[in-house]
Amino acid sequence: MTSKFLTSQDILVDDDALSARFVGVDVTSGETEPLVNALTAYLAQDKQLPDEKVQATVKDAKALLVTLLPTLGIEAKVETTSNDSESIPDNGTIPIKITDVHAWKASLSVSAGARAVKPLVEFEDTEPKL
Repeated sequence: MTSKFLTSQDILVDDDALSARFVGVDVTSGETEPLVNALTAYLAQDKQLPDEKVQATVKDAKALLVTLLPTLGIEAKVETTSNDSESIPDNGTIPIKITDVHAWKASLSVSAGARAVKPLVEFEDTEPKL
């Protein structure tokens, strides 16, 4: 599968060198990190690809592993690092779980509404019209 994936990424594969990198890797454990490390070592050291190409290929391989391992009956254990995961910005509010929407809406306070910038008295016509 790995050689097919690399071929789809326009990388020529040396099957002997690739299989040598995966000798000590246990695929049945479901851990993706040893698989990714072996692939990274093959691309960087054996194929001597530029770092940008290695990183792009490894990123695609991680996405493929998450979908491929469950089809083989292996639960994928993905380790996330702080560099790969995008953090959700915090707006300072604490999220709450709403179980009854009607009760929650009823508990909200009503705003005071719009207020005029100038008092409405300034726009009144108090003088008689002729």
